[in-house]
Amino acid sequence: MKFRDELSYNSHEMTPSMNNDIRKSLAELIGTFALLFLGAGSICLLPALGEGPTPLSMIAAVHGMTLAVMVSTTLHLSGAQLNPAISISLWAGGKQPFNQTVLFTVAQLIGATLASFLLYVIFSQIGTQGFIASVQDKSFGMGVQSLNSQLGVTPTLGLLLEIFLTFFLVIVYWGTVVDRRGPGQMASLALGGVMATNILMAEPLTGASMNPARTFAPALISGKWSAHWVFWVGPIIGAVVAAILYKSFFLSQEADEA
Repeated sequence: MKFRDELSYNSHEMTPSMNNDIRKSLAELIGTFALLFLGAGSICLLPALGEGPTPLSMIAAVHGMTLAVMVSTTLHLSGAQLNPAISISLWAGGKQPFNQTVLFTVAQLIGATLASFLLYVIFSQIGTQGFIASVQDKSFGMGVQSLNSQLGVTPTLGLLLEIFLTFFLVIVYWGTVVDRRGPGQMASLALGGVMATNILMAEPLTGASMNPARTFAPALISGKWSAHWVFWVGPIIGAVVAAILYKSFFLSQEADEA
């Protein structure tokens, strides 16, 4: 697998060419765009579908299937990171140089923002009056994620949830993508599955972000920044802990250097 081969470098040994960086960053932009456009787009339909288990299952399924498809599409191009937390975990684990981590993170944020803006343009023009009002309020209609204060979710609780949710996502990434012994061909199914199950568990509580780009873009377009720091700090902590733990305890020296 091409990306696995490239993970053998460290930040002092490799300076990717500009053209290579552009291609990889474009893959990250497109993959993150798809994840936001389809995933957040499913949330845009909530006012039309009502509340209950069926919409929640739909949201989880759309996010999980989209991630699985885009991982399969971009894994050999850029490593299918599609998430600043995953990119930072690779840097923290010595698997990706800092400059490439920054480039990928910027590409992911741009892709997510373009998708969120397009969702606002599209969904502000269609639907029932109640649906249009929801979009114009830039809440459901934007897929904005926030802490559910009605269920008693405080910033501290939200932070802990996002740490653990992202930990699960990133430990799966390292086990299937980074570790050469892992089932690389199953990475898309594993990552899509863990995202879907995390959303089923925590979407009503925090929105189950696990991805700073997923939260940043709708917040930027909508102007709703409530407890936004939670959705950066939590995923980054969870991702870095997962990377350090996997590299220290599960990634053998032979597998790391192979």
